[in-house]
Amino acid sequence: MSTVLVLYMPVIHETYLELIDSQRWDEIFIIENSLAIELVDSLRKDLRALNAETVKSILVRRDGARPAFVVSGATAIFDQSTQFVLPDEDVSHAFAKRFLHGREVEFRNVFLRYDRKRTTEPFEPNPDEVITTDQFARDMIARCDELATKSPDWWRQIGGLIVKEGKIIEELQMFNEAKPFGMVPYELGDPRSNFKKGLHPDLTLVLHVEQGLVSEAARLGIALEGADLYVSTFPCPWCATAVAYSGIGRVYYRDGYAMLDGEEILKSNGVELIRVVEP
Repeated sequence: MSTVLVLYMPVIHETYLELIDSQRWDEIFIIENSLAIELVDSLRKDLRALNAETVKSILVRRDGARPAFVVSGATAIFDQSTQFVLPDEDVSHAFAKRFLHGREVEFRNVFLRYDRKRTTEPFEPNPDEVITTDQFARDMIARCDELATKSPDWWRQIGGLIVKEGKIIEELQMFNEAKPFGMVPYELGDPRSNFKKGLHPDLTLVLHVEQGLVSEAARLGIALEGADLYVSTFPCPWCATAVAYSGIGRVYYRDGYAMLDGEEILKSNGVELIRVVEP
């Protein structure tokens, strides 16, 4: 049985090449750009995408002994005895559904680009430290939970606060709430109710705790350099960005998930991630 690799390859970068070099493929098929757009319409916006023929020529020059082909809708005909390997992303799944029904297909879990699945997929953050015994940290998270109960947001209640030099900054204690007034989602409807949990956290009328704390600190002229953020739930990507560039040095959280590159943005800016759990 022959084994072939089928993939949409809009750019040449190391991870694509690692996948290609991961084993000796009998053939490599590059999904033609117009077919990829037909399968996943949002790829019309991918201005960086190389022409599939260009990608093919680069691969052939790189390893002339390895057969490489461009596959379009008209040429997507394969031998029944072929085993197909595709990266686990939206174009691959759409391609397999249309052209590989009943064939032996393996989807490799390798991150190549932010497709639809990767963009909305939550994952467990990897903290720098896990605290189970520090009473002060646990007390601060408990205080965040108290603040969260004041939130009028039925979707999710989150509390947060800022500690500097071992003391809570009294003006910087918050819970998430809608703006310009707390009950607006109940009068106009909540945009988040149109999506499942974890999807489109930016489409909301609610001011997130972290954004509120950073904004209020700016309004009051309070420097956050070296301060600690305590929050009941791990920051979303947009809040993570605000925190990362605010000067905050450590983020203490109890639970929650990370999305997109929120965790990486925090860590790359020297922000420590500390999960606080009960002993």
